[in-house]
Amino acid sequence: MPCPTMGKPHPPKEIELAVMQDILFLPDPPAIRAALHQLTHKSGKLDVAVAFIGADWWDLLGNFSGKTRVICWLSSVNTNPYAVAGMLRRANLRAKQHNSMQAKIYLAPKVGAIVGSANLSKAALNEFDTAGQCEAAVLVRDRTALSEINSWFEEMWTSASTREITSPQLAAAKSAWDEARATASHKGNGRGQPSRTLVYPPPPAVPARLKRIAREVQKLKLEETLKPYALLSSLDPAALTRGERKQVIEYLRSWAKRRWVYSALEKEPISRTRRGLTVLFDESKDIRDRLESLENLGLFPGLRIPSLSLLLYWRNPRRYLPFNHKTEVFLQDFKRQLRGASATSAACYANWLDYSNRLYEWLELPYPGHVDRVVSRYYDLVR
Repeated sequence: MPCPTMGKPHPPKEIELAVMQDILFLPDPPAIRAALHQLTHKSGKLDVAVAFIGADWWDLLGNFSGKTRVICWLSSVNTNPYAVAGMLRRANLRAKQHNSMQAKIYLAPKVGAIVGSANLSKAALNEFDTAGQCEAAVLVRDRTALSEINSWFEEMWTSASTREITSPQLAAAKSAWDEARATASHKGNGRGQPSRTLVYPPPPAVPARLKRIAREVQKLKLEETLKPYALLSSLDPAALTRGERKQVIEYLRSWAKRRWVYSALEKEPISRTRRGLTVLFDESKDIRDRLESLENLGLFPGLRIPSLSLLLYWRNPRRYLPFNHKTEVFLQDFKRQLRGASATSAACYANWLDYSNRLYEWLELPYPGHVDRVVSRYYDLVR
């Protein structure tokens, strides 16, 4: 039976916690995702108790730099241990394991808590039109209830059954994960068709030369290597000035080496550019949804995925990557192109981000954005 909200219009995404009732029902993944986005913007701390963690956890919590504690079911083959390893490399984040954990709670102490069915993965919290699972939750703001949820989490965190994650346990979980994915791929989906579970090759398939390059770029501080970062990272899309827009366009022109490419953008009403940046930088929505919305609304005339991906990269180089000719060559060499999709489509860029998240984990890089430096150096070496 399909979700009752499938096919219906999206619920409002602007969830203002300051005026929200004590309990709000969140009927589908976009509503849960939007509420989680608001919680992380209103709080400097986040406590998460979920059964499973997906490789794309970064897409959901990548912009949150506050103190984070995570409890998950590591020994289950439904939790991606490479994703957990990536978590453990992140500053201000601690992760523990608890066998048979089935709770799905996201708690921002004294601000709000989401209690529902969604694990920390895009399979659970993807955008409305691409989500593969039926999820629902409630957002709780009642002080008494929040206090009880906080007490529950603290008790769970300090319980003898909740253990620190050791290197041998992580290695064992990775081995079990790889074996389960390989088995699922071999058996198929039970309907005479290959399984779609194994979308990307397991870590042993990552060439040794990429690992060597990864070691070279691990210590790079991405923000310090990007001149446009100072402007884009602090930009308020809704209050963009004409001077700021001109500076952004000059950065794009310098990159493209073709001044005429961005003439249409410069002639647009400033209000439309503000709206376009607001859509592009809205972290409460999936990136594919944002890019498709820009196209449907006719915003950013003349700007295609390579330029839009640069704006994302310059704003948040740890999380996003540019998509350019080097990217296309890299994906072709490793047979990671998205079949049937244009190389400059929103679907193709979303696919690239998904794959880069896997590479970031497998290559043990500090952030997904470091994958771009691996790609660039790979291209320079082999081409």
